[in-house]
Amino acid sequence: MDRGEFGRRLRELRRERGLGLRELARRAGIDHTRLSKIERGLRPPPEPVLILKLAQALEVEPLPLARLGGLPDGLLASVEREENLLKGRIVKSSGGLALVEVGDTRLEVVTEIGKGEVIVGIGPEEITLHLDKPPRSSARNSLPGVIKEILSYRNYYYVVIDCGDFQLKAAVTARSLAELGLRPGERVLASFKATAARVLEDKG
Repeated sequence: MDRGEFGRRLRELRRERGLGLRELARRAGIDHTRLSKIERGLRPPPEPVLILKLAQALEVEPLPLARLGGLPDGLLASVEREENLLKGRIVKSSGGLALVEVGDTRLEVVTEIGKGEVIVGIGPEEITLHLDKPPRSSARNSLPGVIKEILSYRNYYYVVIDCGDFQLKAAVTARSLAELGLRPGERVLASFKATAARVLEDKG
């Protein structure tokens, strides 16, 4: 991995889009001094979650940037599938089921990893949205949040939900969007099964 090459490409993309350093830092949620050092090759490429946020802020496909950042194959696959990537820590594990702490939120996931820092990947298509209490199901995770924005993408929509400690992106069809009456500012519950999450050790 060439940290200088990653930084140069990041700076090129930022300038091509007419963004200042501070503006890109604000959009991606990173300190501008750290971003400056990354662009100048003084610091290595950031963690996977932040690479994805930078790609989203620059409105570019995340996979080329992730490859340039030297992400391992497992995480490249997560980025390619445009999964939600959450950094957390396993606080409890038993029988293949783990409790992962992400900020003040706890997620139940199926994994053989028993402890330590991890990255949880959740596909947007694995998340279901409800306006009220979800019907009885096997989904172990049901997180309250507020819709931040709705983005048209290919033949469906991405609903971006602010869950407080992090944001989740859920994929819904135009029909579901209309039937649920989803719109920015609406409170929703985002649910997903413990088996829907991919868990990788965070070696960053």
